[in-house]
Amino acid sequence: MPNHLQCQYCGRRFPTVPALHIHISKKQTCSKKRQREGVEGGEDVDVEMEDAPAEPTHDIRSDPGIIPPAQSTASGPGGREKVSRWVEAYPKLAGATKGLGQTEFAKVHESQGESDKDPWSPFESQDEWQLAQWLLHNVGQNATDEFLKLPIITNKTNPSFKNKRSLYQKIDDLPPGPEWICKTLEVEGDRKDIQGESERETLQLWRRDPLDCIKELIGNPAFRDQMCFEPERVYEDQDGKSRVYDETWTGDWWWETQDKLEAGATIAPIIIVSDKTHLSTFSGNKKAWPVFHDCMSILLAPLRAAGREGVDMTCADGFIRRVFPILAAYVADHPEQCLVACTGERRCPRCLASFQELGEPVRSVWRDPDSTLEAMADMEDGVSSDAFKAQGLRPTRPFWADLPHCDIFSCFTPDLLHQLHKGVFKDHIVAWATQCVSGIQAEIDQRFRVMPRGTNLRHFKKGISLVSQWTGTEYKNMEKVFLGVLSGQAEPGLIRVVRATLDFIHYAHFQSHTTQSLRNLDAAWVSFHQNKHYFLNKGIRTNFSIPKIHSMQHYIASIISRGSADGFSSEHPERLHIDFAKDAYRAGNKRDYIKQMTIWLRRQDACHRFSSYLNWTVYNDPEDDDDDDDDDDSINGNTNCNQYSAPKYTIAKNAPYTLPISTLIDEFGAIDFIDHLSDFLRSSASASNRTPTLRTTLRLPVYKQFTIQIPPVPQVTQDITKDVVHTRHALARKGATAASPSHFDIILVQEMGPDTEKEHDLEGLAVAQIRVIFRLPEEFGAFTEPLAYVDWFTPLTGSQVPDIGMYKISPSTRRNKRRASIIPLSQIERTVHLIPKFGRAIDRSWTSDNVLERCKSFFVNPYFRHIDFVLFRYLAN
Repeated sequence: MPNHLQCQYCGRRFPTVPALHIHISKKQTCSKKRQREGVEGGEDVDVEMEDAPAEPTHDIRSDPGIIPPAQSTASGPGGREKVSRWVEAYPKLAGATKGLGQTEFAKVHESQGESDKDPWSPFESQDEWQLAQWLLHNVGQNATDEFLKLPIITNKTNPSFKNKRSLYQKIDDLPPGPEWICKTLEVEGDRKDIQGESERETLQLWRRDPLDCIKELIGNPAFRDQMCFEPERVYEDQDGKSRVYDETWTGDWWWETQDKLEAGATIAPIIIVSDKTHLSTFSGNKKAWPVFHDCMSILLAPLRAAGREGVDMTCADGFIRRVFPILAAYVADHPEQCLVACTGERRCPRCLASFQELGEPVRSVWRDPDSTLEAMADMEDGVSSDAFKAQGLRPTRPFWADLPHCDIFSCFTPDLLHQLHKGVFKDHIVAWATQCVSGIQAEIDQRFRVMPRGTNLRHFKKGISLVSQWTGTEYKNMEKVFLGVLSGQAEPGLIRVVRATLDFIHYAHFQSHTTQSLRNLDAAWVSFHQNKHYFLNKGIRTNFSIPKIHSMQHYIASIISRGSADGFSSEHPERLHIDFAKDAYRAGNKRDYIKQMTIWLRRQDACHRFSSYLNWTVYNDPEDDDDDDDDDDSINGNTNCNQYSAPKYTIAKNAPYTLPISTLIDEFGAIDFIDHLSDFLRSSASASNRTPTLRTTLRLPVYKQFTIQIPPVPQVTQDITKDVVHTRHALARKGATAASPSHFDIILVQEMGPDTEKEHDLEGLAVAQIRVIFRLPEEFGAFTEPLAYVDWFTPLTGSQVPDIGMYKISPSTRRNKRRASIIPLSQIERTVHLIPKFGRAIDRSWTSDNVLERCKSFFVNPYFRHIDFVLFRYLAN
């Protein structure tokens, strides 16, 4: 059911009047507008009721061609020019509607209305539903019974469910999703019986109908604003010279596949994720391959007819469309890709490169499904097939053979976790590079130990040689500082090949690519191959015939075809494996555990679905109004800014300290605080003509931190980045509380006004170390914005160092004293991370706590966060 109730204050639409009332009461901006208009709480809210749209006889769409965008996004600090999107619409009819339908949520809402039930039925109240949800997600079965029998629960709360059994009965009464189905299979194993015959084993295949799953997803109103029903080509410029690739519908695959379907068809791109199944009964792979493909063939059988003929489905916007579910992507690690592609693991599952060619920058012929199936059929019929051997195939009947419009080889999308973070970087580049550095591991470990700390940056306080269990988090945090760790010790050739690898990884992570960013990605790949001979010269390698290194050459083709790679990383399904498979296993008693897991999953799924339904029908605010979630104990700064101006910030309403200036000088390192505050007051138009005399005994409100809200950077995130800036003076040991060192963050400051035109993205930006965050007392005039005392570093302009490609800076001095200033917080853009410029051997007096004070030169770290890579690498070059 489409949303027809519209808020008169912000324009958002809602399916029910209660949802609209709750929205206005929760949304601060709408609530304030309502109060200003004098609307009393008990009065009816004026509602704009839109007429329900008539059933269209044709698809309503703009004329084909490039059309101006409806919205623009900002590229964030350092590159805040508006990034426009010009859209070339698909020239034929696509995503056509066939009339109004009812989503499952709308059916539940209608049924509850007819039965006069509350939205949270079968639970007695919203509070009871929230208790049930909490118990299901966080408490085990036995503990649930114990909890519900507590006197405070039975006497005070008194929920309608008295034990776990009655709780689960209510959960089972919630609107169901796709059911779990068990199919029994009999397979032939490797072992022989006493008669010499192959033993047979009975297996269970648990599955859900993929069409039912697709119908639920495509019809979920929570996804309404995230769906697109037709392909489009997006450009940065009105002339259509620079393409944009982000969502799947902006890639070439959707456009090309749409050409193969009937007019008005709607494509539902199917993404399959799997992890290699360990079949312990089998002693070899020859029998395991067919079992995997047979199971997948059964699982995906409903997609064959649906992909050819289409299926009518009610979509999230309430309209019925003819949907064609087509396999678009298969996410798996390399061994699993080879299992799916029916190739050996020493070959590429996407192209026909030989094993010897895997390490070279050669463009090989793409694998073709038709010729592959022909070669496999010849082999099965006993016909000698040179093509079968040349393609490195395995004998089996692949599950994808009958899937319509499926090129399985192009479906293998980049795997950022296993191919890049774990494979190319950790397993290969780190291992090879550390062998090339004199002093080897001890020197490397010490450099990791003294690395300055940064927000959300893992500090390897023992180095990396003693890390026994590596995860994706460790790989990524090592990438952030590894190039800086090598500097000073490594030769230029090693620096270049490591930089090329890191640049490739970071460009591959872009959520939104352009023609230029793909050129940069390709340049990083070319640079890697131009410099990899360094490892040959050092005797570290004799060849580079490694499938994960070879996979890098297919990234650009995949992005152009399917959209950005970040959505296809196996990191996401690995998280789901923990959340669902492992947690589901632990929740049962291990008897008939797969069946128990399906029951647990069904209940978790029902709980999540019902929560989404309540968000839609009651709250209609699944994202909880992020713009209104500021802490009640904080205030906003720079409130008039928009996404194209300086970042906003929040700071506590009340400062935690009131400290004398002498403490700021002695313990915070604000050496010339009085002089610089005097300069600031003289230059401030808001200061009173007569200000109090500044003495070291004057006490000022001092803060420990504030939070910057960095606008979205479209290349890497659509969300606001919350960046916390800390200033902390050293604290002595007190009783059982250990002493803590001082910590003063490194920041990026905008010295130019917001309306000043800039020749390049780094113009006007300067690096500083923040020492004090404070506020002026009222007697100093009307300047109410919080201030910061900062120590400056030398300018960024012209300081980029060849090979390593980082900006080198040093503490800025004037007359042998550290150059400092007092600035408004609104000038601070973000935190940045500095890497010490190491020499041949590290200074043993350095620690992570004192290195910012003792080191004389630093590199500005472009790998600290992806938003920093955009600013210091992508936009700066």
